[in-house]
Amino acid sequence: MRKQNLTSEKEREKTQNKHYFRSVLFLIRNHLINSSFLFEKMNIARSYTKPFQERIHTRIQASNMNFLSMTYYEIQSQYNPETYPIHRSYI
Repeated sequence: MRKQNLTSEKEREKTQNKHYFRSVLFLIRNHLINSSFLFEKMNIARSYTKPFQERIHTRIQASNMNFLSMTYYEIQSQYNPETYPIHRSYI
């Protein structure tokens, strides 16, 4: 009985780690999509005024900082494997 509990505990831990890993990949993917969208805006902004360029650049930096400062629990709360199943091609 005890051995079975240990294996189920290991299995549970394994799936938790898998979900965490997938959630991190999911957020990195979304972050890259958002960044590329902002960089695309940056290219368009070259034809605009200097303050507009600086504003977009600040947004890019802010999104990078927000992403880097996320904690484990914030990542877990933003990704739920039931609601957002990750396609195998992302892994």
